[in-house]
Amino acid sequence: MTPDEHHPNSTTSLAGLVREVQMHENLHLFKGTVEGFKAVLRCLEKLEGLLIWCLDFWVAPDCLGDLHFENLSRFGFLVRDEKETSWRSFLERHPKITCMTVTSFLGDVNAVPTCMPNLREYEGAAIFLRRLDSESLGGIQKLTLQCLGEDEAAILSRLPPLRSVRTFVATVADIEIGAVLAVLADCVPLVEHLSWAEISPITMTCRGRADVAAGLKRLNKLRELSVNGYEDKYGTQRTVAEWGAACTAIEQMALGGSG
Repeated sequence: MTPDEHHPNSTTSLAGLVREVQMHENLHLFKGTVEGFKAVLRCLEKLEGLLIWCLDFWVAPDCLGDLHFENLSRFGFLVRDEKETSWRSFLERHPKITCMTVTSFLGDVNAVPTCMPNLREYEGAAIFLRRLDSESLGGIQKLTLQCLGEDEAAILSRLPPLRSVRTFVATVADIEIGAVLAVLADCVPLVEHLSWAEISPITMTCRGRADVAAGLKRLNKLRELSVNGYEDKYGTQRTVAEWGAACTAIEQMALGGSG
């Protein structure tokens, strides 16, 4: 006799224990597998986190269907085709989501904004922020952006001030840090924890250091600053002194090089 014959509800009981499901980008799904996966998901009534980075899942027609999880608070996804819109109705069915990650978004940014009234943490592509309405943006407390460059900085500059953001984290590419800080002073004026890292390590110039100091002067609520991926040929001690004088509210500063 099998365990299921002893306990006919064992599968249902196990499904009730699952709190998070992740599908990573290196997972390959065969044709028709998505429907089977959706059938499994429908059994996970207690699910709190659903993080799907698998492209094969998202290119399937109506991949999210009518899936609904009463307690879902964490959701991660990507959009590689603007014709794929099932993610929008999924978000509308899950207003309790507090943490969201969007690793790639190639959808229509000019469509009607989405409302996520309980969103508190966002991580991923800056462009998706344009798909959120002002109420959703206003509730974000932690903002983590990937590959922040000139285009992404321009997106931030067009957003209303995000006055609830207290933590801002970014990987930076092909843009001067001083230019980023000039945008952040308007976008996240009350930020308290700021961390950024250069994707390709560069050398901090005297002009660059001065531009950062000018940007820090406008962030008068900043308490913690972390910078990585920069070689400072003028000496870390001098940089700390200059940046600390520019923003006297800073209590902790960590500067790391490319190594």
